[in-house]
Order: sequence, then structure tokens, then C-alpha cells
Amino acid sequence: MTISTAQRQGSFRASPGGRARPLPLLDGGPAEFAAPICGIVAPFQSDTPMVPDSEPAQIRTPGWLVTSGDDAIVEPRASTVHAHEVIPGSLMTLYDHVIWNDHQYLGHYAWIYVARNDPCIDGTHIWQWPAARRRHREGGR
Repeated sequence: MTISTAQRQGSFRASPGGRARPLPLLDGGPAEFAAPICGIVAPFQSDTPMVPDSEPAQIRTPGWLVTSGDDAIVEPRASTVHAHEVIPGSLMTLYDHVIWNDHQYLGHYAWIYVARNDPCIDGTHIWQWPAARRRHREGGR
């Protein structure tokens, strides 16, 4: 995953794929995204979130956050786990390590699980979850 420094209106969010994106992009609400798969990142080697809790607490779009507890690049508790605690209705899968086909990868590579459709909550896998959702446009469109 690549973290960029795109900035708009002074707020950051992570988009699908973990890249930092501006708040208006991710929080376009249900009219823009049916269900992003994402996380909010803390700055490199920091345990301080990039945005105040009040901002992710206002996110209206359901999201599924995936991370590994041994991510040495983006501190998982300060970023993804914390985001899950403040984003209403978010889902989260927290792995201890990233292990696939008997090979252990860097903890930052939790996207490997997403790419393999591995995260599952109550029998629903991560790629079936957004596929089953619908965007909700204002005005009934």
C-alpha cells in the first residue's frame, strides 16, 4: 500500500487500498460509495491519528477495515483499530500476522487477505459484502 499526501480541506482519510485520501472523497456518503474497504492511517511510525475523532465519527458510509497487529509501518491500534472504535457501524478484521500459503509477510501487507477474499464476518466475505450493498442517492434516484 502506498500512502500519499493528497490534501483537501485539511482532512485525510484512507481509501480502498489504504492510500490517504481527503475526507470529502471517502465520506461522500452512501450516494458515492456503497461500502468502502478502508482504514484511517496515523502518520508514519506514530500512534497519533491524522484526524480528530470528531471527523470519522461523522462518516455515514459503512466500511470494513482490515489490518494486521504486527504492521510496523502504520500502527494498527492508533489507526485502523481506533478508526473502528469511532466510525459508527464499521466492521473490522484484525489479523495477528499476515500468513498466506505458509509464508509470513510484513504486517503491512494485510491487503493480501483482502485480495484473497479472506476476511469474513458472520459468513459474509469481504468482497461479497459491498457487492450486496446498494448506494443510496438523495432524492430517490
